[in-house]
Amino acid sequence: MKKKFALGCLIVAVAVLVVGGGAAYFYVIRPLTNTVKAGMELPRLAELDQKVSNDRAFAAPVDGELTAEQVDRYLQVTSAVMNGLRGRAEELTKKYDEISSSGNPGIRQVLNAYADIIKLVVQAKELQVDALNAAGFSLAEYDWVRRSVIQAAGHAYAEIDLTALSKGEVEADEAATTGVPEANVEMVKQHVDAVEEFLPLAAFGL
Repeated sequence: MKKKFALGCLIVAVAVLVVGGGAAYFYVIRPLTNTVKAGMELPRLAELDQKVSNDRAFAAPVDGELTAEQVDRYLQVTSAVMNGLRGRAEELTKKYDEISSSGNPGIRQVLNAYADIIKLVVQAKELQVDALNAAGFSLAEYDWVRRSVIQAAGHAYAEIDLTALSKGEVEADEAATTGVPEANVEMVKQHVDAVEEFLPLAAFGL
């Protein structure tokens, strides 16, 4: 049986470590605002965006409907990112499972957890840029396709603005599931498992 990608488990493990077992993975991001300004990794995210070769303007279709080709390209990108992160995510998941099971973490362990997540997100962005170029996506088209696919899979999500996060700010963009074209739902339903597997990274706008 195929082993599930460990990133979702990793984010949950860090959430348990830092803010308690009832927290969803999104809420582990909020405490980062006091530590991100000192980080050296996140400012690279904007630089990485500049490496996306397709800079053509993109206008979303009036009817809001995805094409099969767009869905396939989206899954191509997410699969490339997940495969590239798999080993590191599994390593960190094991690390934080052990820490959380040992009792209350110390300040150093908490800060290390944040640092590990930041580094993982930057690594994911590097992989994503290569995958976007291979799939011919512009940032604008990918952003629209990502939102549309996730909404069609039945998920509303809170997306973190990584550029704002690099400045020590947290800005969330809520994506609702209302008004989703039925054609999108039908097209995506066979890929729901793959879409859900990538949701932890989608929360970072990836």
